[in-house]
Amino acid sequence: MNRIKWNWRALLSAVLALTMIRSCAGNHDTPDDTGSAKVVAQALSPLDGYSVTVAVTGGSLPSPRTVTLAGGATHYETTIGGLPVGTGYTFTALTADAHGTILYKGNAIADIAKDQTTSLLITLLQATPSTPYANAAPVIDSLVISSTLVAPGDSA
Repeated sequence: MNRIKWNWRALLSAVLALTMIRSCAGNHDTPDDTGSAKVVAQALSPLDGYSVTVAVTGGSLPSPRTVTLAGGATHYETTIGGLPVGTGYTFTALTADAHGTILYKGNAIADIAKDQTTSLLITLLQATPSTPYANAAPVIDSLVISSTLVAPGDSA
């Protein structure tokens, strides 16, 4: 009988210890109020760059974050999670050659909402473009979609 009581005590102690460890070992690296951003960098022609990165600054981010995008030729993308909810985030996409010289760049400004993914399309343009023609067509250099669901009467 004493052995059974001791086993129950040991089991109860183990459960309490695991509960305490779990509550102490929670994910404190990211706040509870976070969202994410899906960043797509699109080039008008195949890039001759070495890498494509996006730097995230502003908003509620305590320090800038830089992420390498995956893809090839004209389309690169990534999803950046764990961004604190906030307004005025700047996403700057850069393409550099093997020597680190910036060849193409683009940026977008967006807000991050709780438990939502903001979609950004950034057009990568030449960092030092040639002189445009007198009658050059306009270029959309970024597009931000903050919500994937829009109810009647809402704006997007």
